[in-house]
Amino acid sequence: MADQCDNNTTPSTLGLEPATTVAEMEEKRVRVELEKISITEACENSESQKEVQLETPINSTSNGKKKVKEKKKKKSRIASFFRAVGRIFCFPARKEQLSSSGEPCSEDNENETYEQKIMVKEEEEEMVEEEEIKKMEEEMMEEVEEMMEEVEEMMEEVEVIEKEEEMAKTERMENEENMKMEEEEKEKKDETDDRWTMVGDERREEIEWPIWKPKPIATVPHIPELGKSEYVVLKISKLKKLQNKSQEEEKRLKEKISRQLTVAKMIILKIKEENEKIMLEEEEEERQKKTIRRKVSVTKTLMVKIEEKEKTEVKKEKDDEKEEEDNIEEVKKRRRRRRRKNHKMTDEEKEEEKEKEVEKEEKKEKVKKRRRRRPRGNYTKEEEEKTVKKIESAEKKWRNPDPHKKSESHQWPHTRPAPMWRQH
Repeated sequence: MADQCDNNTTPSTLGLEPATTVAEMEEKRVRVELEKISITEACENSESQKEVQLETPINSTSNGKKKVKEKKKKKSRIASFFRAVGRIFCFPARKEQLSSSGEPCSEDNENETYEQKIMVKEEEEEMVEEEEIKKMEEEMMEEVEEMMEEVEEMMEEVEVIEKEEEMAKTERMENEENMKMEEEEKEKKDETDDRWTMVGDERREEIEWPIWKPKPIATVPHIPELGKSEYVVLKISKLKKLQNKSQEEEKRLKEKISRQLTVAKMIILKIKEENEKIMLEEEEEERQKKTIRRKVSVTKTLMVKIEEKEKTEVKKEKDDEKEEEDNIEEVKKRRRRRRRKNHKMTDEEKEEEKEKEVEKEEKKEKVKKRRRRRPRGNYTKEEEEKTVKKIESAEKKWRNPDPHKKSESHQWPHTRPAPMWRQH
């Protein structure tokens, strides 16, 4: 029995390939359960066959019953295999509920419950996925906002640094201009001092000042300890030091800006990588959903085919049962006829049979009379009187219609004569 079940339940009949090793393990488990079920069914069928053989008469057709029972066995095996395959792809395996007689319960309710469970599971999965997607989006938005805030802070720092550089440049330009103005003023003062010294030293004696005017006093210029060349060298060295400091500060600021820009670029690259990962995950989820939908559609088609096969099988079983019942009734009639032939009928029984035959003949004659049609023109006197009265009443209505009635559709027109069958 187990070999027959394995031959009938090969996966090639389904047109499907096992997706993973887990599916193969589940198929093995299902086969073991099917072997157990087939053994129990074989025992029950053997007992039921013995009971039927004891109950059936001697001349009944036993070969037909055996064939029908074998068909039922095969059908039950095939149906159980298809149910197991449906459980593998759609929902977890569970024990079949058996009735008190050992036969499976009605499968229409089971199919409805399976479909409802599938729909509920799909809805729950969709809700969970939507919630997860929303959470991921919120987290990503928060991270992006944080990154944008950091970038804004960096940009503000860069703006502050640029402003500081501009202020430093303006200060340098002002200092240089002030230094130039001071140098020019000092040069002018030196020239005036030199003139006054020449006047005081060389031409002091030649000039004759009047009595009422005091003589001018020669002004002594303020000469520094160092000479002019050394003084200029010191100024130039100071300016160079200031320029070097400003250049170093510019370099530092540029380095800071470059570091901040590199950090911002790294942040943007990380955001792009995370977005790409999210897109790939979404594509994988869509692919998985498509595969699940395909499997569900395949299982649904299989379930529909199984239901159609089961319906056809049930019809065939009913037809076979009717044929068996007809055969049994024919056998019983034959036996009754034989008994009647062998049995001597009494006078009362003969009279009853004659009465039954007379009643049957009367019924047949009544049916024939109903089906007959009367020939046209062959009427009795009573029928002729009835037709004449009908014609007269119609003529009266046509000549003297009711004034209250508005519609005159029931009246005959002048051109239309009475039908021929009423003129007799």
